[in-house]
Amino acid sequence: MSEPGVPDDDLVILFTPALVAVLAHEENTIGRPLTQVEVESIRDRCDCVMSPRDVAEIVRDKRGYDDIDPENAWAEWQEIRRDVGDALTTELVKRDGAATLDRQAREHPRPPTMGGE
Repeated sequence: MSEPGVPDDDLVILFTPALVAVLAHEENTIGRPLTQVEVESIRDRCDCVMSPRDVAEIVRDKRGYDDIDPENAWAEWQEIRRDVGDALTTELVKRDGAATLDRQAREHPRPPTMGGE
């Protein structure tokens, strides 16, 4: 269902907080790189809304960075990790607020990993 007056093809998924920030926070919390299963599971549990494209662009401009495309989350997360590295985790957690990300983690706990962690 689209927003009144907004064509379906002009709506985009908007993660709140940004998916890239949630992934960075999770990786920082567990102290190791996320697996593909973990990235996709986190993506599937994150809070998001369907937003008109122009509103999502305003949010992106305020954040100061692009978020990850949910359809290509694993590949884009790997690119970001390779290109930016550990500085990403520190900066995004500072920028998006650890309290917000911790709340998200409490509301959407991650499933146990294959190793039982």
